[in-house]
Amino acid sequence: MTASSILISTVLLVLAVLAVALLAGSLALLAGRQDPAELRRGGVAEALRTLDRQWHIERLIYRHHRWFGVLVLAAAGFCLWQLLRSSAAGLLAAPGTASILLWVLVTGQLVNVLIGLVLLIRPSLLKPVEAIGNRWHRLDIDRGRHPRSIRITAALLAVIGLIVLIGSAALLLQQIAGAL
Repeated sequence: MTASSILISTVLLVLAVLAVALLAGSLALLAGRQDPAELRRGGVAEALRTLDRQWHIERLIYRHHRWFGVLVLAAAGFCLWQLLRSSAAGLLAAPGTASILLWVLVTGQLVNVLIGLVLLIRPSLLKPVEAIGNRWHRLDIDRGRHPRSIRITAALLAVIGLIVLIGSAALLLQQIAGAL
C-alpha cells in the first residue's frame, strides 16, 4: 500500500467510526421513553445529562502550563515527523485527495506547534480563544421540546449516520480491494 492509500483509508475508517457513534446515539434517543415525566427520572436523558456536564480544566492547565506546552509540542512534532517522512512527503506536491488530506493534517499540526509554544511561553494569550471555545451549548432534550420533535431529530440523525456509514464503508472496501 502506498502512503496515499494508507492516509485515505485512515480517514475513511475514522469517518466510519464517527458514523457508528452518531447512529448509536440517535438510535438510543429513538429507543428511549419520550414522556417528559419519564425523561426527568432517568434513562437516556439521565445519561445525556451526565455527558452534558462541564469539565473545568483551565486552572490545572494554567498552573502547569510549561508541562502542557512541552506535551503539545512533542505530540505535534511527532505527528509532523510522521507526516513529512520521505514516503508521505512526496504526496505534498502530487495532485489528488491524499495531497489535500496531507496538507490539512500538516497545517493542523503547525497550528498545534504554535499553541504549544504559546502554552510554554505565555498561556494568557490563549484566553480569548478559550472564551470562545468555552461557550456551553446544552442538549436540553427534556426542556421545551415536544417528544415528537425529539423523535424527528433522532430519526434524521440516524439517517445521516447510516448514509455516512454506508458511504465510508463502501469507499473503504473499494480502497482495500484495490490494494489487494
